Amino acid sequence: MALPVQTSLLRRIIVGVALLGVLLVTHLWLQSLNGFANGCSGLAPQIDSFDITAAPTESGCATVTSGPFANFLGVSNILWGFLFYGLLSVLRLAYTATANDRLRLASFGLAGIGLGYSGYLVYLQAVVIKSFCALCMTSAALVTTLLILHVLEH
Repeated sequence: MALPVQTSLLRRIIVGVALLGVLLVTHLWLQSLNGFANGCSGLAPQIDSFDITAAPTESGCATVTSGPFANFLGVSNILWGFLFYGLLSVLRLAYTATANDRLRLASFGLAGIGLGYSGYLVYLQAVVIKSFCALCMTSAALVTTLLILHVLEH
């Protein structure tokens, strides 16, 4: 189905960033299944291991995604991220197709919740875990971008 003519560039960018988030979280999940053998990016461990303490023996992503804060309500944060980006994508595509303003407001609220939770996860990485996951930080940047785009649209 083709997008309506009135679909603005900003709406398309929001959908694109949300779909990029789906890809990012999928990559994080695949790397976690691989045990982060080649770091978060899958290229080399030296590229993306950001441990605040001494020289790390494993990827920052492995430290963050396997620790005690890797789950919320018994569900992996990776799955929560996938559900977040997937739902946001669906809401935005449905809004683009129907122009139902409730869908836009729902995606705006979801982006706000996502930013709050991402902020909490960044805090955990910086203060509690003392190790950063490059993919998790990229996801936090995407969530921030999504909220800014929603504010600009609003």
